[in-house]
Amino acid sequence: MLPITILAVSGLTLLLIGLITVMEMERKTARAYSNSTRAEMALESGLELALSEIAEIARHDDSIVFRIEDQELPEVGSPSRPRGDRERFFTFGAVYEDGHWKCVPLFSGGDEMLLGERKIEALRLAESLEDISRESVTLAAPSVHDQYVPRAKWVDISEVGEKEQRLRYAFWVEDLSGRIDSRAIRINTTASVIDEPTIDIRTILEPGHAPEAGLPEGLILKNKELRTSGSLRTLLEKESAARIEPYVHYCRHSERGIQLIPHGFGYAAAGTEPADLNELIEAGAVDELAEYIAEQLPEFESRKGGFPEDENYLKTLCASMIDYADADSDASVGEGYRGVDSYPFVNEMYDRYEITSQSDEATEISVETYIELWNPCQLDIAGTIEFTNINKMRFKMPPGVYHQFSNASFPAIEIELPANGFGVIYLGKKEYSFPHSFGIPARLEFTAFSGNNFELKWNGRVVDRARRGVQRPSGFLDAAPSPGGNDEFTYNWKGNASPAHNLNESQFGDPRANYYVDSAIRNHNYRRSNWGGRSVKTGIQTAHTYEVKLTDWPDKGSSSLSGILPDNDKVRPAASPGEISGTLDDGTPFPVTQPEMAPAFISNSGRYDSVAELGNIFDPAQWSDVEDPDLKQAEKKAGGGQTLAIGRPEFAAFDQDGWRAAQLLDIFSVTHPSGDRHFPVNINTAPREVLRALVSGVLEADPANPDLEAPSDIETGDVFADYVIAQRQIFPLRSFSDLNQIRSHPLKAENEDDEALIPFFGSREAYPQTKAPSETWDDAGREELFRKVMERVGFGSKIFRVIVAGEVLSESGKVVGRATREYHVSVESTRDVDGVVLPDQPVRFIKHYEKSH
Repeated sequence: MLPITILAVSGLTLLLIGLITVMEMERKTARAYSNSTRAEMALESGLELALSEIAEIARHDDSIVFRIEDQELPEVGSPSRPRGDRERFFTFGAVYEDGHWKCVPLFSGGDEMLLGERKIEALRLAESLEDISRESVTLAAPSVHDQYVPRAKWVDISEVGEKEQRLRYAFWVEDLSGRIDSRAIRINTTASVIDEPTIDIRTILEPGHAPEAGLPEGLILKNKELRTSGSLRTLLEKESAARIEPYVHYCRHSERGIQLIPHGFGYAAAGTEPADLNELIEAGAVDELAEYIAEQLPEFESRKGGFPEDENYLKTLCASMIDYADADSDASVGEGYRGVDSYPFVNEMYDRYEITSQSDEATEISVETYIELWNPCQLDIAGTIEFTNINKMRFKMPPGVYHQFSNASFPAIEIELPANGFGVIYLGKKEYSFPHSFGIPARLEFTAFSGNNFELKWNGRVVDRARRGVQRPSGFLDAAPSPGGNDEFTYNWKGNASPAHNLNESQFGDPRANYYVDSAIRNHNYRRSNWGGRSVKTGIQTAHTYEVKLTDWPDKGSSSLSGILPDNDKVRPAASPGEISGTLDDGTPFPVTQPEMAPAFISNSGRYDSVAELGNIFDPAQWSDVEDPDLKQAEKKAGGGQTLAIGRPEFAAFDQDGWRAAQLLDIFSVTHPSGDRHFPVNINTAPREVLRALVSGVLEADPANPDLEAPSDIETGDVFADYVIAQRQIFPLRSFSDLNQIRSHPLKAENEDDEALIPFFGSREAYPQTKAPSETWDDAGREELFRKVMERVGFGSKIFRVIVAGEVLSESGKVVGRATREYHVSVESTRDVDGVVLPDQPVRFIKHYEKSH
């Protein structure tokens, strides 16, 4: 009986032990399940806050998203990555509220801050980031394909009950707009910048080489079918996929937002849509354009310097803005303005005086008029000219009687001029008869007299004249050669071999400035004329008036061939009246036309394809020196040689808020015929590889001169990346005008003697020394790169990558539950019928990707 009892007790004991074991297992399982659920709850809490912070930023179309490198260790070694390291950074958003930039951290553990009234003063974040960086942890172990380390600070969640456990969450956000939209990847970037603003990623594949080899065929053929950047691994070799994946996103069906006038500059209409430049151009709205600029930039007119009081500086600029783009070559003219279009200007003018006959009663004098018209733009032009020679010359006839010539208006002439062409035209002859008072004079004495001028009409509109006329000197005119055969005074030429040109008075020989320069165009001996080309005045020893060189112009450029100098006063251009001459009458040909060296660029396409084209607009501002702020003075005798500085360093005379030409980029927009396009790269969050790709490989030749190539290599892209990264660590970029000004040391004033302080765009000094463009790099070529980059970048974001983690900790601090997840999301705001965000309405999140770690 005892053995049976013992067996029974043993069995019951085993059964009890088994029951206890099962119960313990169930309890542990239940606790584990509970901890896992709690971790998910903590994760959801973190995700909710992360999305809330993102919504606060992304619901605004004019918010800024930027990244600040980790203050403790911005890069950590990683042998598994192609670059050999991974990056650590924190992402922030900024919205403009109540006159300040409010900064919102897009990671856990950070605090909102106010960062300035105008610029976003990112340096103030440095101290707080040092503490956050020390306390942050890695939320998910990066894979071989990850370039960034997601780090953030844990945030505890207070919970009622179960005091022995605590819950916490952490989240970290990456701006996916810092990556390249997969739709922008192309095998080359030679297509139209506007219709297809592509980005060449070959410099990411081969960062040590210029982008010469093609992209992998699989990527080109299958790219549109991919849904995530991870899918690249199925198309590319392992290393190529690892190189490209962190720099490309596939959030294709996302809201882009609309362009708004940026905050922080004092624009009256900040936060609203900018004016559509093409609508105003189509309407020819000079007055409306000028009023709009004055409203947004009330100090902009101060740029005018010594510009004439009876002309309107803003309206003149606006007329040229219209004429640049409209589909004709006719000037927009009105009270106080004349626009610059694709029409010619008077570059040289001479009158040839000769006594043709004498009788007892009168002396007959013929005056032949020759002009040289210059078409300074890159377009071939055709139209009708009408020229009036305003001739106020006087001469003295014995015994001291003065006679005066009268104006000569010549018949209309239809002409054609090639790009950068110089057209020499014999306009015709006017005969004058002057009665004698005392015998037949053998010599007439000319006296210098003011009031001489000219007027040129193009297609019926006055386009050129000299504001203070043209000088005409004294001299003699003989009826016949003097004894010994000296015919020095048999022909008397009076005229000017160039437009206003005196470098000491900041006159550059630019005929576009004839209209405004408040000094008479100097006379020149006929043997200093330069028919058919650029002016070089033989015999003049002073360098400031000797030669019209485009390298002396503020815009710089290429100097085309100089004209032909007659050997003597008998030689003149060979042509019938009203015809363009190709030679002198001794058979000497004029120089060949060099269209690739045209200093001016006019579109006449009927529209603007990019607001950056405003950099081609002639600027009639008049200053003693636009390039040296210490020498700058308003000077009414100065003028010429400059266009609006967009896509290149602003002239020192205008380099202050409210005066900069690049600020026009902030207040105007253009609607693209192709409609909405892919997401631009957020230049405030783009990594070095993406910044390099924005520049390297897209530098094409000067659009007006394919023989003058801009630098195109990896070094140039790296310089650009250095400048951008330096800028955004101190002042994140708010707009395109900020982009125009980037330089490597944003806190230091611009100094042309220090290449490190020169803005990147359009600055020869900013390029690697061995790759710097020549001094002949002209205005259109300097500005081309900026336009390309501008079309590819933005400053905010609607698409984000969120890594969020939740943890459960025991009373001892041991992690007993954890959940980590990654999301790719985009934000859509509620909008009215015009597309304007309704700020009080909720936003909608679209999930493009989810993954548990």
